[in-house]
Amino acid sequence: MYVVARSKDSNTIPASNYFQTLYALDVTNGTILAWQDISATLANGNARSFDPLHENQRGALLFQSGQVYVTWASHCDKGIQHPKTASWYGWLMSYKLQGTTLQQTGAWTTTEYPEGGIWQSGSGPAGDGSGTNLYLAVGNGSTTAAPQATEGPCTNCFGNSIVKINGTPSGGTFTVLDSFTPYDHPYRFCNDSDVGNAGVILIQGSGFNVPNLLVQSGKEGNVYLLNMTTGQMGGYTGALGSFTCPVTKPTGNDNIVSFFNGDTTVNANGMCYDTATECGTQGSPVFWNNNIFFGPRCQPIKQIALAGSPVALGYVTATTQGGVVDQMGCKSPNPVFHYPGAQMAVSQYKTGGAILRALDNSKYAHSPPFPAVLYAYDANNIAAAPLFSATVGSGGAVKFAVPTVANGHVYVGGIGQLVVFH
Repeated sequence: MYVVARSKDSNTIPASNYFQTLYALDVTNGTILAWQDISATLANGNARSFDPLHENQRGALLFQSGQVYVTWASHCDKGIQHPKTASWYGWLMSYKLQGTTLQQTGAWTTTEYPEGGIWQSGSGPAGDGSGTNLYLAVGNGSTTAAPQATEGPCTNCFGNSIVKINGTPSGGTFTVLDSFTPYDHPYRFCNDSDVGNAGVILIQGSGFNVPNLLVQSGKEGNVYLLNMTTGQMGGYTGALGSFTCPVTKPTGNDNIVSFFNGDTTVNANGMCYDTATECGTQGSPVFWNNNIFFGPRCQPIKQIALAGSPVALGYVTATTQGGVVDQMGCKSPNPVFHYPGAQMAVSQYKTGGAILRALDNSKYAHSPPFPAVLYAYDANNIAAAPLFSATVGSGGAVKFAVPTVANGHVYVGGIGQLVVFH
């Protein structure tokens, strides 16, 4: 098992006294097999170095083809506001265990200038089964086609994008094979409407006219359905050239398989209830039986189906119970999951059935934090009353904690506790 730990060696602030360390552990007894302090420097374009104080390793780790992949963003954009006081980037690194040594095999940043975090609400990179390719979503940052004017030209920059990466490092870094950037990227950048707010779902061998699909949704609540095939992810169809904020929202279209509009002023079943402060998915969706479940902020859980030829996204239903009414400023009159929305897991139950588990972590911000609440729904009928609900122990909720289902049990982590349901 691989974990990343943070530490400091004194009470002083210089970043040199802060460390992030990757450990390889023996899962049978917890023995440390190897460890390596994390560092990296890239010289291409704008020179940049890994900052262990400001980089935030939020996403899950991915183990694929003998390598472990780790991603970073920051602490709530700390230090990135102008004037910039810190430089953090969206880093992707890979390591390989060789004997008793963890060797770094690759390092890459999503942009050449600060920002471009790999947030994904705790989700890690996704592997497509080839043993090589990786997919991830990137937050606000410059792109090569439309960089922020204050930063200048940006080569190989993928802010506000979904990218496909060759996970086999070459020359100590990674190659982007394909990408998708929404046409209104400059507007999103200026309004903090990151694409990379949630992770991606890969649906391979789907049986539809596009056999290999990718699903992702971000802060604005829109859902993107992409073709995973290299050269067909969608690219960028928006205005070219540098931009300066503020930017007026443009009109246009993306060259993708299907699009679900999250704006409830346009789509009554969207995922932005009222204002930009109540918008979008703050956790990653889950997939079962050609249905995708989303847990948007200040909204009930939404079920959207893949159907038709050509395949398209279509609204099915939403939960009517679970969560609470009018907590933390949400204006929806219905029971909803507040920030950061429902964190979910789905697992098969008996023939043709499945259970959707949804964790309400919204009370993580209380002082002291309150426990999370776990709900269980029939995945064939999420509009019905929950099958089960329970407070998760007595420890405080963790912002992006996700329920884990294994061996007939549900495991939920909290502050100072691990609670098991069965």
